[in-house]
Amino acid sequence: KTLAVKVRQLYEASLCGSANISCSCQLSACTTDCCSSCSQSFGGCRSKKSNRNLNFDRSVMRYVGLSESDAQARDGCWTQGLDETFVQLNGGNNEFTSNPLKWQYFGSPSGAYRIYPGVVQETCGDYDARLRPWYVAATSGAKDVVIIIDTSGSMSDQGRMDLARQAADSVLAGLTLNDFVAVIAFDSTASILYSDGLVQATKANIDELRCSVSRLGAGGGTDFEEAFGKAMTILEARGVEKSTS
Repeated sequence: KTLAVKVRQLYEASLCGSANISCSCQLSACTTDCCSSCSQSFGGCRSKKSNRNLNFDRSVMRYVGLSESDAQARDGCWTQGLDETFVQLNGGNNEFTSNPLKWQYFGSPSGAYRIYPGVVQETCGDYDARLRPWYVAATSGAKDVVIIIDTSGSMSDQGRMDLARQAADSVLAGLTLNDFVAVIAFDSTASILYSDGLVQATKANIDELRCSVSRLGAGGGTDFEEAFGKAMTILEARGVEKSTS
């Protein structure tokens, strides 16, 4: 809550032109000199690697792409004011505090991503916070999702089938435990993949669905009416379930 209040204050100040922030000394996660202290304990479940160089005085920015857009640069500018709150919530500007809160971060609609403590980004430009489950959950809430994929013969033209699989995979990867999902593939007939209805977007279920989607190929006719009929049946059944639970 403290962080959310600070974000709102800084954002409103930026709209009014009253944010007193210098952007000339921002730290990028793509520079090796952003972080100075070698961490011995930021490992295990909180980090994929131990002994990472971290900066407990400041956060760093990550951007989508190898260089930031104007919108990302603006978001990086006004969010620089979060550093004071990050340090406060951490319990001080060092690793060894009693506060159990470790990583803190903020993602914006532009794709700008600020993380504290500052840590070097191993591969620059390939991280998009907007596709992460925590961002999707915060911006959209719980969802019932039915993905319909055309696998008819025409999908073999111009790489359409590959694009359809990639699009479905991206949607599945962005779902959270609050969501329920079903995937329907159709050509001459329509079939529901993996289950006969909506399933909770647990890691196990999402892994199975992504695997099923990856095996889809193109062929046959195009009966989209059956596919949409199955989708409506699934959603109507979900509506009845919610109203009686």
